[in-house]
Amino acid sequence: MKSDPLIHKIAQMLHIPKHTLLYWEKEGLLHFERDPVNRYRKATLSTIFEIDQVVHCRNMNLPIAQIKQLPQMSLSQQAELLEKAGLRLEEKIQSLEQSRAYTQAHLENISEVQRLSLTPYLDETPAFSRVVAYSSQDHWNIGNTQPDLFVLVISPQAPTLFAEGFIDDDREKECLWERSGNTGIWKTFILRVCLEDGQRKNNDLSNHLERLRAMGYESELVLARYMAEATEEGGYFLYYNSGYPDIDRSYTGCSEADNY
Repeated sequence: MKSDPLIHKIAQMLHIPKHTLLYWEKEGLLHFERDPVNRYRKATLSTIFEIDQVVHCRNMNLPIAQIKQLPQMSLSQQAELLEKAGLRLEEKIQSLEQSRAYTQAHLENISEVQRLSLTPYLDETPAFSRVVAYSSQDHWNIGNTQPDLFVLVISPQAPTLFAEGFIDDDREKECLWERSGNTGIWKTFILRVCLEDGQRKNNDLSNHLERLRAMGYESELVLARYMAEATEEGGYFLYYNSGYPDIDRSYTGCSEADNY
């Protein structure tokens, strides 16, 4: 036979890959007796106990190097080792929970893009009340964790002028836009921005403005909140959940964007 039948049987019973069992044996964690005739492995009670111990330690997320040290450790040393392992597991759990939250948020953003692409210009209230200017440091901190906090503040009269900011209620930071008590009518739609060579290029804002004005709506600004990005027919696009408030607003800090 090409493979050891015992390793194959143990792998099937315990749902452990054969290469893992062979690696544990190579590292000295498992010891098999050998059949004197065919040299196949034979499992003793001691071997079964070793397998149980290694599986138990791996379930505690202990690395192989530490598992090899356990037999030489006192109870107090083992307790210290396991306490540290527990702390690492807690950190890992928190990290996984954070990753799950990021994943869920991104799925919700994609769903929002799809919803507003099918039914634009609905009357809705924004989920934020203040947009502030950000520094390069803010860009890195927020972009790595919550990119959907980024907002473009765009002038309908000059679409190449816009201010970049993010959602934040910090009163110490420069305010680009703040919602007043009377929110008025807020028409929402998805702004598509083509991204080429890392630069924002043409967008479909003019088409939306033309339709909104035909419906009788006017505003001094458009707020566009980043949602997602993807490759579709025609290029690579950034998608923004955009609001067109039919109320008087003021904003500062606009800068010229090349070919935008």
